[in-house]
Amino acid sequence: MTNPAQIEYNGLILLHAYLQRFYVNENTQLLLGYSSDGENLKRAKDFMDEVNLMITMFEDTKELATTQYARLVKIQEDVLETLNDYFKDDDDFRYKVALVASALYGERSMNAHIIRLGQLFDVEVGPDFEKRIPFYVERTKAMNAVVHMMRQDEALPEKMIETIELWYGGMDKQRDKVIGDAQKIKPMLSVRHGKYA
Repeated sequence: MTNPAQIEYNGLILLHAYLQRFYVNENTQLLLGYSSDGENLKRAKDFMDEVNLMITMFEDTKELATTQYARLVKIQEDVLETLNDYFKDDDDFRYKVALVASALYGERSMNAHIIRLGQLFDVEVGPDFEKRIPFYVERTKAMNAVVHMMRQDEALPEKMIETIELWYGGMDKQRDKVIGDAQKIKPMLSVRHGKYA
């Protein structure tokens, strides 16, 4: 049976992955002129910094203080609210690029943290996570190049546009799963803090 600290850590890293996703989404939208709301970017960054600090502390103590738990629940509630505006029915290519980039960075973050979970709790997480590292590095670099080219008003190769459209289509089909996974964060964090206290 999985130990409670491991479940809580999984909740922490899942929360961090969503914050990473939102941060990259907001930043990319700003860079591409799709959005001009720097406040959402700042909020995502501030929350991410808070959760990073709590992850570091948790790795030492393997416990969440009651005040940390309460704060994490508030951040998780913000994540659920933010998801309401994350997916849109919008054909603007800038939106699609931001969404694809954000998903790749969020998944890259989660993958790295799962590897760390295995080291921290001395559990086998499987070789697939290690094998995915180059996959995420390659794709996030590609998205960085796309954003750079778009900011310079350079034409993207048709193959890259097709690839982004393909990745976007796959992500768009995952809306319900992405929202459902975010709803799992609070129960994971609540393992030792009462039934969804």
